[in-house]
Amino acid sequence: MSEAYRPTVLIYAHMHYKYVLDAICAGLEEEGVPFECIERRGMAEGLAHEAAQEAVLRCGIGLCGRRAVMTADGLAEGDALFATETDWKALGTNAARMVKRQRFKEVMA
Repeated sequence: MSEAYRPTVLIYAHMHYKYVLDAICAGLEEEGVPFECIERRGMAEGLAHEAAQEAVLRCGIGLCGRRAVMTADGLAEGDALFATETDWKALGTNAARMVKRQRFKEVMA
């Protein structure tokens, strides 16, 4: 079955750091939400928008370098529910909580 048809949060990544992706995935795993990571070219915002449109769970994460963005299908391209260059695990956790319709984890600024 193609990734786009499985009930997962899609992560589209370009030129990313492994430790960033590992932290995002850890947040999703701790919440028990499946994910798929696919290499794509682009900026984090555009990748997140594309992933959200294609994901069955309607949640997408874009990752470019150290910048990670999480958004949902139906939001305008460039609108992020969560964006960070430091708290990647919280981004994964909040993506999972969005899918489960739970309150987002509070993030320290």
